[in-house]
Amino acid sequence: MKIVTLADISLIDSTIAADLIDGSATGEGLWTAAKAAAGDYDIGAEIYYAAVEPNRVYTSLVDDNAVVPGSDTTKWTNNGATDRWLMFDEFMETQSAYDEEFTVEIDASATNYVSLFRMVAKEVTLTLFTNAQLIADGDCAADSFDKGTGWTHDAADDEYDCDGTQTADSNLSQATITTTAIKYMIKFTVKNYSAGNIAGVAGGTSGTDVAADGDYAQVITAGASGIAGVVADLDFVGSVTDISVQEVPKSETIDLDGSFIFDWYSYLLATQEYKETLRWEFPRYTASTLRATITYFSGSDAKVGIMPIGYGVELGGTNFESEVGFIDYSIKDTDSDFGYTYLNEGSYADDGKFKVWIQNTRLDAVKRLLVANRGKATVLDFNNSKTDYEALIYYCFIGQNRTSIHSNVQSRLTIEAIGLI
Repeated sequence: MKIVTLADISLIDSTIAADLIDGSATGEGLWTAAKAAAGDYDIGAEIYYAAVEPNRVYTSLVDDNAVVPGSDTTKWTNNGATDRWLMFDEFMETQSAYDEEFTVEIDASATNYVSLFRMVAKEVTLTLFTNAQLIADGDCAADSFDKGTGWTHDAADDEYDCDGTQTADSNLSQATITTTAIKYMIKFTVKNYSAGNIAGVAGGTSGTDVAADGDYAQVITAGASGIAGVVADLDFVGSVTDISVQEVPKSETIDLDGSFIFDWYSYLLATQEYKETLRWEFPRYTASTLRATITYFSGSDAKVGIMPIGYGVELGGTNFESEVGFIDYSIKDTDSDFGYTYLNEGSYADDGKFKVWIQNTRLDAVKRLLVANRGKATVLDFNNSKTDYEALIYYCFIGQNRTSIHSNVQSRLTIEAIGLI
């Protein structure tokens, strides 16, 4: 059983546009003090406010609204977090959503545990990379790369241009960057695309070819040559800038298939089901970033309810006498005259009561951790080393807890996990 002390979320990047709410752009875009002073915000003006996190959407209640959003409820209505921030607000039921796939990057410094709740997805790719930049002048302002045939440095536009005169694959790279068999995150931006393919390269091993303008990130296991950068094929014509190379201690694509196969009927005909909860542990680094790509089916929205990250500590082993369940907030109303019962499905919160064996040498440490996490959101993971049950992972607050000292070696902690919605 682990307790995770949650870190504040620092969102570095997201492929979900900053101004979206329910999939549509806010009418007035980003709130600015200049527009407010000019009287641009009248009744009904919808903006998003980025000065606080999570970024939120507000609707003006007055004409010529010069008040800062969030400071006066008589002037602005809070409509909740923007789409990209919904998975980082305080609620599980508010989901970030985007067609088929989206990617987020968050600060993972000094953490070792992340979880995703209330997902709608078929797979998730999680990549931890260190923040140390292994390449020099990746912004391409200075000419610091070794240029193969076809490549020239464009100082005016801070980029490298490839004119297509190469007759084979042509590297734009720096030497002695990578170590054999180590994974690296290669990022680059393609501009002015005209023809051919380009990919990241690490130690002479190429990533996946791309053939369009855009920002790309590729995880590559390095070969033996030590070089890193990008490689153009013999047909590539276009420009590249913003090249970065960072070490990847851990990367994994997780299939969320959670279908239950009981018999031949369920194997052949049952609807496929996917896990809604995921936990992932990784090495702790003082400066690192976590990249998550959430994928569903084409034409359907991939969704995440909440994605807490923090530092997890093992408390002990979960006992078989534990209980799992949920609190149902559905409305159930029975007419007192005729006995008819009316049901209206509502929200629910996970709920559990667990018994955990802990070593007496950890009694003080366990108490300190429980006290430190009182009255705040945390993640409690009651899986042991050989289990991986969604039902045992809680985004919750800590309820009643007691420790019974059974011997001079072991004690038993009884603890309630009261789920958040």
